[in-house]
Amino acid sequence: MSSQFRRICLANFFLFISVYLLFPVLPVAMANQLDVTIAEAGYLFVFMITGRIMAGLFVNYLVDAFKRKYLCITSLTIMLIATAVYWAIDTKTEALLVAFIQGVSFGVISASLITVSIDITPSEYRNKANVILGWTTRLAMLIGIGTGSFLFQNTGFLNIIYASLLCGSIAIISLFLLKIPFRAPIGSALISFDRFLLPRGWVLSVNM
Repeated sequence: MSSQFRRICLANFFLFISVYLLFPVLPVAMANQLDVTIAEAGYLFVFMITGRIMAGLFVNYLVDAFKRKYLCITSLTIMLIATAVYWAIDTKTEALLVAFIQGVSFGVISASLITVSIDITPSEYRNKANVILGWTTRLAMLIGIGTGSFLFQNTGFLNIIYASLLCGSIAIISLFLLKIPFRAPIGSALISFDRFLLPRGWVLSVNM
């Protein structure tokens, strides 16, 4: 495993911890903060998922038109700003907008990191690299959910935001240290199903 790929794995690991720290507690925290029901606060996830899906339609164009390293850093920075804003919002509309922005930025960076990992990995090792990257994602999701639940029960929502920002910052540092080979643009369409939906994978999607 090269040092470059280790940095990708580290960035991916802390990215998913940063996001999944919030997932188990966000509806409850926002319900308390905005004085709405937990069911109403749950619409945050609908907007977040909608943003992530919509981002997928444009990812193929973005990774072709912009430098991938800085696309990852920019989208992650926007995601962290959205995370920090949760503490300051005081209306349901603001919360839904922030969730949508967070979903878009998370969608862009999570898809872009996979592309970057392919860029820096020799073709004969890409299958192994995808497996390793997938396991860093799964492990990070479990750690994030468990840690977020623990922190919320014992310290409160603000410390979860701090922990999420810290993990995201580590991911950004890892991305800054990356050296990604140049790829000439191929002129991708603005909206594309590439890197978003593979028709042949519908059975796997249903199983997931």
